[in-house]
Amino acid sequence: MLYILGLLAGLLDYTLFSFLTGRGWAMASSHMLSLLAAIHFCYLLSLLSGWQKQPHAITKNYIRFLSVVLAGLFLRGGLLGLPVFSGETHIMLPAALIATSFCIWITVIVFDRVDTIFPQLNNWKKFGSLLIFYTILLRVLYLGNIDLTQEEAYYWNYSQHLASGYLDHPPVVALLIKIGTMFFGQNEIGVRIGAFLVWFVSAFFSYQLTKKIFNRETAFRSLVLMATLPIFLGSSMLMTPDAPLVACWSGALYFFYCALVPGSTRSWIGAGICLGIGFSSKYTMLFLCPAIFLFMVIDPSARRWLFRPQPYLCAVIAVVIFSPVLFWNYENNWASFLFQSQGRIQAQAEFSTHILFLSILVLLTPTGALAAVSAMRPRQSIDMSHMSAWIKKQRIYIFCLTMALTPLSIFVLFSLTREIKLNWTGPLWLSLVPFMASSMASRRGKVQRLVVKFWPWTLVTLVFTYGLIFHYLSLGLPGIPFNKTVFLSGWDDLAQKIDNEINMITVQKGRRPLVVGMDKYRIASGLAFYRSKINQKNHEISDINDTTGYHLFGYQDLMYSYWNQPDLEKGRDLLIVSRDKKRIGPEYFKNYCRSFTEIHEIEIKKRGKDSGHFYYRLLSGYNPEKL
Repeated sequence: MLYILGLLAGLLDYTLFSFLTGRGWAMASSHMLSLLAAIHFCYLLSLLSGWQKQPHAITKNYIRFLSVVLAGLFLRGGLLGLPVFSGETHIMLPAALIATSFCIWITVIVFDRVDTIFPQLNNWKKFGSLLIFYTILLRVLYLGNIDLTQEEAYYWNYSQHLASGYLDHPPVVALLIKIGTMFFGQNEIGVRIGAFLVWFVSAFFSYQLTKKIFNRETAFRSLVLMATLPIFLGSSMLMTPDAPLVACWSGALYFFYCALVPGSTRSWIGAGICLGIGFSSKYTMLFLCPAIFLFMVIDPSARRWLFRPQPYLCAVIAVVIFSPVLFWNYENNWASFLFQSQGRIQAQAEFSTHILFLSILVLLTPTGALAAVSAMRPRQSIDMSHMSAWIKKQRIYIFCLTMALTPLSIFVLFSLTREIKLNWTGPLWLSLVPFMASSMASRRGKVQRLVVKFWPWTLVTLVFTYGLIFHYLSLGLPGIPFNKTVFLSGWDDLAQKIDNEINMITVQKGRRPLVVGMDKYRIASGLAFYRSKINQKNHEISDINDTTGYHLFGYQDLMYSYWNQPDLEKGRDLLIVSRDKKRIGPEYFKNYCRSFTEIHEIEIKKRGKDSGHFYYRLLSGYNPEKL
């Protein structure tokens, strides 16, 4: 009976999917409706046939049933978003639809034989393993299906101009993207694979640190947090400097803990390596240094290291690894250091402390934030019969608290007068992950009992939210337009239409124009990446310098002024592109060219949905010196 129902669900699913797509429905709507309808039909048959042995628990069974179906739905959305199914009629599609429907149905039946979808709260092994496996599978399926963010496209441009430093960030993010695209090509998965892989480094060091502080069971729960909390999942899904920063911060915490608490001499070398790579990933790594120094000052046992060579060897190792970035800044008038320090300080005054604490709730979730606050509470009172164990616990507690509160205090002070970004505080919470993992099973006190109660529901809600968001960003959701701000939705369509226009102009005028994005870096970065992706797919040669920013007209566009010198483009035709029609008005480029055409409009789509409008015009006879 079970296998007949499973096969029936798969066949009904595919039949309905084919019917809907044949009438012009989008893949997202078709696959969601066909799967839900087919599975619900067979579920109803199971009720009528008496397969359900617990008629008194139909509501509870249905909630379990729907949870499993939604989990499978999001996974199938990632599968159908893969390039192999982009044509929607690929020969593998029937097999994929039937197989996923059958697997979901079997899983539903398996879940129907247990009392609850959640394990007992003290049994995290099966539940946590399921969460970890599911989030990893989600990332594998969606990593290459979601359009790049503007920042990721900008960092991809880093990788096309490899250097030991850049205006706004150190070079590790560029190196990771370069390696990823060498193996996977100029596409989204090539850009992001480095972020996905370094997550395993972060998770490994977090596990090891938690195991040293508590035990294996708690360490396993720390892996669950690393796999599900927004800050850690987000940094493993998007390629930004935060991805290697989190990995290096996690490694540095582990090695500094081994050096300062148990007193391992060799750990100073590992700490120096992690610091050096961390500095070369993002300058925020610097905020860990005052925390380390503060702990060495306030802890009597750690204070002895101030008079030994190992900490200074650690500093030398870090500086040596970081030295290429120093050399780049020296050659470029300390541009990056000034941009990240003086530039931030001189920015417009703005009170953002409330944004800072709101970002903590987003990064950790309210349950995680409550667990973190609980971890910051004073430890139990002294027990004279176990003095040595009590002292060790206090040292561990003070170490982890210092590693979190010292950087946090810097951000709080900064937020009093300047803008704070959502992701800035992310790495500092790594030092509290062991205590947050411990809170998932500890029942001491009312707050901790509350945290224990909320954790399973919080994590399940997070996992389903990730699936829904990833599905939306990849295939879309019925009735909801694609994101047009953070992600470059539909920009492969934009790049193709711009390239078609470029080829037409080249044939007409006998020379190839330069594409200029008329904003800070979004348009230039996105077009450079997606034009390169299209050219590689068509086996055509792509020149990264065929796309640049509007520094040609005297505006600031970050690194593009370093990569494309205006003097070298003298006399060239420019195709200027903007999302805002006003940005390509004559006031933005007058006196920089001999003539210009009328404004033309481009409408772009993603999976049949409107994804934005862009405007362009052609300028002839560019002159970097005003005419």
